[in-house]
This record gives sequence, structure tokens and C-alpha cells, in this order.
Amino acid sequence: MKIAIAQITSLPDPIHNLRLCRKLIQKASANNAELVAFPETSDVVFGSGCKSGDERLEYRRTKAFRDGMGLAAKDNGMWVVFGCHMPYHPAPKKWRNACLTYSPSGELVHSYDMLHPYEATSPETVGSEASNYVVGDVAQPGLEIVEVRSRDGEVWRFGITIGCDIRYPHLFSYLRARGADAFIVPTSSFPTTTTRQWDSLLVARAIDNQAYILAPCQVGRDYAGRKSVGGSTVVGPCGGTIVRLSGIPDRKSEKEEEETTTEMNDEMEASSSRDGDDPDSVRSWEDLGEEKFGALNVGDPWSKQLELPRAMDRKDKRKTDGQQGATNESTSPVALMSETSTARTPPGIVKLGIDGSWEDLGDDEDGGEGSAIGYAILRKEQVIELRKMVPIWNNMRTELYGRPDGR
Repeated sequence: MKIAIAQITSLPDPIHNLRLCRKLIQKASANNAELVAFPETSDVVFGSGCKSGDERLEYRRTKAFRDGMGLAAKDNGMWVVFGCHMPYHPAPKKWRNACLTYSPSGELVHSYDMLHPYEATSPETVGSEASNYVVGDVAQPGLEIVEVRSRDGEVWRFGITIGCDIRYPHLFSYLRARGADAFIVPTSSFPTTTTRQWDSLLVARAIDNQAYILAPCQVGRDYAGRKSVGGSTVVGPCGGTIVRLSGIPDRKSEKEEEETTTEMNDEMEASSSRDGDDPDSVRSWEDLGEEKFGALNVGDPWSKQLELPRAMDRKDKRKTDGQQGATNESTSPVALMSETSTARTPPGIVKLGIDGSWEDLGDDEDGGEGSAIGYAILRKEQVIELRKMVPIWNNMRTELYGRPDGR
């Protein structure tokens, strides 16, 4: 099954956002995708052009966005999944942070409200979604699985979550136990520090549940200067990246790249020259040959970690290239789910892998900086085969921590 993930910058203008999303739905349909997923709050980022208080009273333009997405799903005959604001009448000052799924017939078939609001106080961000959104009900119908029959006859079962839900593995285990073989996790804004964690969490949830993860993200700066870094990703059941869209940090100029590289080289040289002698150093390492021991001192939790060299880094480049080529030609489930496409390419280039490709739309008149669309082939046989090969769920000690589906 071919799917698409869209990366956009939502503005305080639901009509503008709808126009952009419809354009990407048409593009996905033209490229034979059967499902397209958009980020969290695709409908609007509230601001001077569309204020939250005014919209709560009328619920007009955000409703028009929602209805327009349903019509686009019907016009293009594809599944459309997107994050949006939904009214919550018992608390008129708050919204439901929802993810809606429309079928190819244009019918709203699923609505999920986020269970875990974002809460953080860090050097880069201070935020509390609980002040603007109600917490989703644990008895909501949104915790049911979305069944999608693909054109090849396979039935895919998607578990839907949003943003900060990714930090709660029990939710994903619950959905996996109810039949999920893929997850859709739309997200919105996050700082650089959280991005490093986000990528790792996506991989962890994929490996934990032996399932695909589709994670469409917002990108660029909104009206208030809040930064969403992009990097929308599809991860395979073994944790390999199938496609990753370009993020804002990937779009540095050649001069910025050169300065960054120089800075990193200087830092590495200074760190390695210390050889761990300074007990107060945050990052240091010493290469001890085949023993491969290293030291990473405990320090500032917000600092960037220094990665030690791996055994494969020591191989002759020609040998490494040859082994990589052999892996790509393999048809085994594990080989096909290795990393096949990356965003480290100039804007405007479509990068192709075994199962993934993406297109940078940064110069699009509606899209703005960082807009992109990516494609991935989901292979049901890989999920089935992997779960047979590594039946980790057969050994769960439910007498200790209960059944993941709560039954």
C-alpha cells in the first residue's frame, strides 16, 4: 500500500491552509497514494487572522476546513488523515485536539482526541497544552482501530495517536493488542532538543510494536515565530527510516554548513585530545582500538551527546559500500526495512529509495519554507513475517503488568 505524508506550515488562515492541503491531496492522488496523513492542527494556528476566542463562538472557518478536507478525500478517492481543532461545549474556552480520518467516499469514519497533553519547561521551550485543550476520554471511540482495505486487497489496521502520545508506550501496546500493524502520529511544533528525542521515540515505538509509524509534522515558523522543525518520517517495523522529509536544520546554506562542520571538527578535536582526563567535561572519548571502550561523563542533560565510533566506521569505505549494495538488493523483510531514504539532499530533489521517496515543495507559493510531501510503500508481509520471526509478544508476563489491551 502506497501512502503519503504531508509537511506544511499552518497559518492563522484556515482557508489558505485548506487550499494547500487540497493541493497536496491532489499531488498524492496523482502519485497513486491511497492514504495521505497531515500534521497536528493542520486547520489553523491561531493568531491575529483567526483568533481562538472568536472561532470558538462561531466555529465557522475551522469547520469549513474540516468539511473541505472531507470533500477532497471524496474527489480524489483516497483516505485523508489530519489533525484539527474540534469544539468542546462543556468547556467553551478549550478545544479538543483531534485527529480525523475521512474515507475515500468522503465520510468521517474516525475521530481521536489526544490523551496526553504536552507539558514542558526546558531551556528551549515552556508549554502546557492542558491550558488550551481538554484531555481525551479513555473511553472514546477514537481508541478503536481504523481499518483500511488497500487496492491490492490487504486490510491495514491503523492506530491513531497525536504528538506527545509518542512518549507513552502503553498506549501503542494497547492499540497493537487491538490489531494495529501501523500507527499515524501527527505532530506540530517542537524545539531542537525535543526533535532529537522525537526521532528516537518514533523508532522505539516501531520496534516495540513491530509496526510502521507515519509521523507527519509541521514545519517553518508561524505568525508568533514559534519554530516547527519538520523532519516528517515514516519508520518501518524494524526501526529503519523509509523516508524522512527535509527539516529546517537541513536547509542551511553552504556557508552555514561549512561553519557548522568546522565547529564540530574543532569540538571533536578538543574533546578527543582531553582523552577523558577532565572529570568536569561533559563529552569526551578515547579510541582504544578493538576494545572500543569510551567515556561519556554525566553533565548537562540538554547538551548534545557525543557519539562514539562504531565498528563499521572503521571499515574500508569500498567494503562498506559493497555491503550496502548487497543489503539493498536483498528481498528479506529485515533488509527491506533498513534505512532507504534520507532528507540530506538539496531542496527540489526527489530522493528515491527501495520503498520511499519525497519531494521538496519549499518554493511553492502556498507552502512556504520546508513544505514537502513524502511517499512510502507499506508491505503487510513484512509485518507478518517479522512478528513470526521475532514473536516477542508471546513472552509477555501479563501476570506482572496485565494485558496490553486492558482485557
